[in-house]
Amino acid sequence: MKANKAAFQAGWNYGETTEAFSVQYEVKPARLKPGAYRNITGNSALAIGLVAASRRSGLPLFLGSYPITPASDILHELSKLKRFGVAAWARRSARPSAARSASPPPQGRGWH
Repeated sequence: MKANKAAFQAGWNYGETTEAFSVQYEVKPARLKPGAYRNITGNSALAIGLVAASRRSGLPLFLGSYPITPASDILHELSKLKRFGVAAWARRSARPSAARSASPPPQGRGWH
């Protein structure tokens, strides 16, 4: 724990003292009325937006992706929404020879 706190403090100090950033912003806490609010990430919002666009347009939604990238969260979010007709395919290997022999994306709906 001591090492984690030291690493955090070093990062904080760097951010506070570096001159690499020409602009600094301070965001004050929002004044919100009491109620139920949803916290949503950009990737979750994108996944919901893709499903909404697919449904409204009547076009199928397919995402083919290589896992273990920053876009993996989009793949994961869409996999939770397969009840809306989402089809997703994850490439299993980065090796070119494996990619040639990999099975093609599934036809129709489903999570692979």
